[in-house]
Amino acid sequence: TTTKPVKIPKLDNFVVTIKKGNGGTIKLYLDDRPISRRDLGTKLKKVLRIQPKTPILVRGDRRVAYGKVVELMSLLQKAGAPSVGLVTQPVN
Repeated sequence: TTTKPVKIPKLDNFVVTIKKGNGGTIKLYLDDRPISRRDLGTKLKKVLRIQPKTPILVRGDRRVAYGKVVELMSLLQKAGAPSVGLVTQPVN
């Protein structure tokens, strides 16, 4: 048998959105889909293994405390992101 290489689509950016939900809870989204902190770390590791130069960005809701955004950035760095940028466009 022969195998053919699988072509993986190139990601332009890996954008994580952090929002304040009902009751003050913090919610994370990847591509507008809810994601847990653990699953986020796992997903990022997979992406970086395949495409190590993928830009990692955080989009934050202004109602989220700065410290929570920093915690998210730290989580992304621990998962292997060489650097993490901030999106400056407002969240709907």
